[in-house]
Amino acid sequence: MNLDFIISTKVWHLRRQEYFCATLQYIKKVYLQIQYWMGNLLDPMDWGWELDVKRNVLKPIPMTNAVAPSSLLEVMFCSCTTTGCATVCGCRRAGLYCTAACTNCAVNDCTNCKPMLAEDADDGDPSAVDFAHSPTFDTNMENNLSLVDSLETEEIEENLHED
Repeated sequence: MNLDFIISTKVWHLRRQEYFCATLQYIKKVYLQIQYWMGNLLDPMDWGWELDVKRNVLKPIPMTNAVAPSSLLEVMFCSCTTTGCATVCGCRRAGLYCTAACTNCAVNDCTNCKPMLAEDADDGDPSAVDFAHSPTFDTNMENNLSLVDSLETEEIEENLHED
């Protein structure tokens, strides 16, 4: 038996729940869009969208479950030897941000740290992101993904309104 097949099968079983949750949210958004085209106005909050109270806009819900169990996310770390956590970074390959447990990230200029909203943006733009290294790690990756998705959605909506 091929060991690679066994390992890939185990990984698939671990990720199946993650794929299901993300796919379900996508299907909800597609269904809502079709109903909107047909003239049936449904409540978006029931169909994969949530209200961002601070900005008073709807943003998509990418997933309902965490990317991985929090116990696993707390013990993951990279041991990068290059400055800036290049593409060989174990955290980056896993789709995670570097944590305080990472060997060289606190010393070197890590480019894979958690993005944080800039509190002191001069132009008042809430989408300004400060990539300063954060010693804490947010195990709820949905917060990070929904921020990116909401910023991308707003840009798309602005482009649609301009046309």
